[in-house]
Amino acid sequence: MHEASIDRSILQVEVVATVRDGSSYRSHGYRGYTILLPGSSTTHCWDVSAITTIFLLKPRRHGHRIDFTSTPNTLLSADGLVGAVAMRYENPISKSLNWRKTWFFLENDVQFVMVARITSSTSAPVFSVLDQRKHVGEVLVNGAASGGGNFSSPSTLWHGGVGYVFNTSDPVTLSVDVSTKTGSWSAIGASSQPPVTVDMFTAWLSHNDISSAISYIVFPATTPDTFQQKVAAANLHTIRNDGSISALLDIANEMAFLVFWETNGGSVTIPALAKGGATLKVQSTGSANVILRMNTWTVTVADPTQLLSTLTLTFTLGSGTAPAGWGSSKTKTLQFTLPSGGVAGSSLTQNLPA
Repeated sequence: MHEASIDRSILQVEVVATVRDGSSYRSHGYRGYTILLPGSSTTHCWDVSAITTIFLLKPRRHGHRIDFTSTPNTLLSADGLVGAVAMRYENPISKSLNWRKTWFFLENDVQFVMVARITSSTSAPVFSVLDQRKHVGEVLVNGAASGGGNFSSPSTLWHGGVGYVFNTSDPVTLSVDVSTKTGSWSAIGASSQPPVTVDMFTAWLSHNDISSAISYIVFPATTPDTFQQKVAAANLHTIRNDGSISALLDIANEMAFLVFWETNGGSVTIPALAKGGATLKVQSTGSANVILRMNTWTVTVADPTQLLSTLTLTFTLGSGTAPAGWGSSKTKTLQFTLPSGGVAGSSLTQNLPA
């Protein structure tokens, strides 16, 4: 999400990225004038989720591992296979636009995105752009072929190997545009190359009520068939998404992802994985990104502020059957001495005591 006052009549953006097939965003992406560039009359904020993921995280696969590098704005906790990223934004000049966004990078190449606590001091619309790239093949909205349009209470979107699942109760409208765009670097004196026309695909969500948090799931590297299969296999539960805490439970993989946004931390209760099981309350003494593997009781943390020297997490079982491997203690505590200097913000991992 960004806010700017740039005259889009002279603005051209070209983004070069390599995703999935090595060419999806190279050269032809983001070339030309688009209705979603900052400064257009209907756009207050824009947020390219997939591109933000690529350029802020820059995932690099090594066998079955994924290593991440992050910008100073991106707050990351990762255990080598999965990750939790939190990003807090405020317009540094006008202070008129704020938001908190979380990406959870899950097993099986699934991404869960939460957007919360959007505030704006203007009446201009707020958009979250899902994708903007060269149009490739069919576009499916709610499972049916689409040439574009506006869709209230959307359920799914698929194009170019990337699928999205939306929460139909979220107050958003999905807009899809498939059309040719023309632009030239020479319009701003940066090149002598002639104008280029590209068939573009753009999809974005309009926040109809910015006081309401939203979430959606991204399934990259899929076909229409495998997209539906992965949707059916996913068993994800939003625990909290209110800007103070962003929390997700991946039931199928027995993992919980927690982001404590506030400087004094807070507490959140993880639901039981099975009927009759005990809930688990997690308390943090400070801002933290936390990944809890509930099949091995491994805890990975990172300090999003890069300012804390220590962090304490307390885990307390509620009533019900204790989960497998928990042991006999009702309450367990982990204390972390956090990295400093050039490695501040790095992830640390400990196992809960038996």
